[in-house]
Amino acid sequence: MAWILQETICAAGTFPIPDARTIILEKCHTVTLPVGKERFTQMRPPLKNFGGHPEVHQYRAWFRGIYCDPAHPIYDVKRRLVLFDQDPKLDDTVHVCYGKNYANMSDRWDEQRAERIGWIEVTLKDPTKIVESDRGLNRQVYLRRFDPDPGTEQSLEFFCVIAHVINTSSVEFVTAYYISARTYDEMVRAGKQIYPTVAPHSHKKKKRKN
Repeated sequence: MAWILQETICAAGTFPIPDARTIILEKCHTVTLPVGKERFTQMRPPLKNFGGHPEVHQYRAWFRGIYCDPAHPIYDVKRRLVLFDQDPKLDDTVHVCYGKNYANMSDRWDEQRAERIGWIEVTLKDPTKIVESDRGLNRQVYLRRFDPDPGTEQSLEFFCVIAHVINTSSVEFVTAYYISARTYDEMVRAGKQIYPTVAPHSHKKKKRKN
């Protein structure tokens, strides 16, 4: 029997992981794949609405259950470890659900951001592009285009995750939120593309005249 391809499946695709012999499906089911299985696209991660601002603790439990579990670290598409909730004075869940510095302010709650917590992992592991942030600060922006799933009435959506680059092997999560198509295009144009790697233009050598 052919050995397994070293991949992990999540809600939106398959992602290679070094030195893996099995893969975990949503941290519940261990499955195997035959070598040579092609990439595929499944449904976008489902939205979750626990009741908005009064139930922020449930969104926090959801966030930390995915991203702060030491037994299941998150690696991005470039094999970099992604760190979450590193600053004891800050709360990554709050930054996602309310925006910066708006903890426990009900009028700042953004359900569209909160219910897409599950989209962060997919965007880190399978981004459409990664570009440098136009704000500097050694940050990179993971951009993800979510096409409608076949047979649904979903609309085309865009999402971004911002991370601070620590070194070549790790980044620190800053925030994540949905964006418009216009903002997506602006972010793509504003920053140097990090992923996919852009091949340098080939320059043909001019022939010397004899």
